[in-house]
Amino acid sequence: MSIITMKIPYKLESKEQRELLLKYIKNYNSIYNQVFNFHLGNLKSGYNTQTKDVLKFFKTRNNILLDTWFQQSAFSNAKEILTRLKNEKCLDKKIVFGGKKLFLERCKNKIEKKDFKLKRLLPIYSVGQAFLNGNRKFKFINKNQVKFTISSNEQIILNLLISTKNKQYKKYIKKLIELQEQKRIPITYSLDLEYIYISFEHTTIKTPKKTRKIKNRIFAIDMNPNEIGYSIIDWKSSSEFKLIKAGSISLKELLDKERDKQVSSGSEIAKYFVNKRNYEIYEVGHILSKLANQYKCEIFTVESLSIQGSNLGKGRKLNRLVNNQWSRRKLTSIIRKQCDYFGIYYQETQPEYSSFIGNMLYRKLNLPDYCLASIEISRRAYEFYNQYITKTKKKEKNIVFLEKEKVNDLISQSLEELGISEAFSDLKDLYYKLKSRKCQCRVQIHSNMELREIFNRKALTRHRSFFVKSEKFKIF
Repeated sequence: MSIITMKIPYKLESKEQRELLLKYIKNYNSIYNQVFNFHLGNLKSGYNTQTKDVLKFFKTRNNILLDTWFQQSAFSNAKEILTRLKNEKCLDKKIVFGGKKLFLERCKNKIEKKDFKLKRLLPIYSVGQAFLNGNRKFKFINKNQVKFTISSNEQIILNLLISTKNKQYKKYIKKLIELQEQKRIPITYSLDLEYIYISFEHTTIKTPKKTRKIKNRIFAIDMNPNEIGYSIIDWKSSSEFKLIKAGSISLKELLDKERDKQVSSGSEIAKYFVNKRNYEIYEVGHILSKLANQYKCEIFTVESLSIQGSNLGKGRKLNRLVNNQWSRRKLTSIIRKQCDYFGIYYQETQPEYSSFIGNMLYRKLNLPDYCLASIEISRRAYEFYNQYITKTKKKEKNIVFLEKEKVNDLISQSLEELGISEAFSDLKDLYYKLKSRKCQCRVQIHSNMELREIFNRKALTRHRSFFVKSEKFKIF
């Protein structure tokens, strides 16, 4: 599911309405903190809290000043956050509401206690319901106003301040008004003292630009912090394919500039680079998905990576690049949305050993490491899609590793090229033997590779498209 969230500033019609809203936000935060700690305690004990448990819990409290709907919404919001923390194994870490940055500003007396308390208040959260005109508590009155219904006697009118530059928001709102009246779309709202956040499903509001797809044509990418390699392949079988196009997009120039500045995280220069990086990631996501649509790809596949912040043991620069600068989640989110829009099947694929196997099996194609890795990711996506999604192929126990007997000739050729003589039982065994010997198997960009460089003057993104003959390649 691809979700779009609009962040829009607003103004209220009177000071009284602001005071009423502030009071309500404080009440909401009170119940949120209670349900958050309640659910957190249950998770640590191994129990997954249900909605009925929450309602029963609040019946024992006499300080609840909000209706049942906001109790349920607070629980939904808290559950979403805690589920993510659980998956990231961060439940035991101290959680600071309002964010670390705001907390540090208060510690340094850069912000007064009163302002600190206001800014760390969480927004009111109301889950969307299609059959209730999109939402139980919020509703568009017109393209410039949203009505927040506290109760039958209390209502707040939010006057939206949409920038003239953001024409897309106006288009979205026009469509949302139409769909809410038809009771066809759930719209989730969050509201703080400055902004209203309006979230909805991307595919519901846009008409996908679907084109006729070519069966088993797969667009695959190999994601690295500096370089993203891609390939477009027509698969006849797991052993035979036709390479249509291969290339890469590099963010190295931008990331190097950001790293070399060595500025504090709160500085204006740091903010500029964060915004610049986010813009670049947005552009990259659109470049790749549009390319997949242009070539009529049936499937778009990415690595199913789950990378947590850690010390990689290779220096501060690499740690910062991987843990802080690599915006993988943003990129995959954009690609997923665009795939929905173009009608391309989005699939995440097991990444284990993809770089090693790609470099060993496909190095005759004379492409760099990350492109070869994308081909191996593409092969796995082909197998998984046909075995488990369309079920046109018999299920196999192992998709990641090909049998040694089938790829022995290609592996031998690659080892000979590398000047390595090594006996091995299977590909996994070979990987660890070469790793222990510290053998460099990756194909780097070299002068014999034909490529076209496209440089966008408005951005630092470098797009390399490698010229490859549209020829067949057989693994075994």
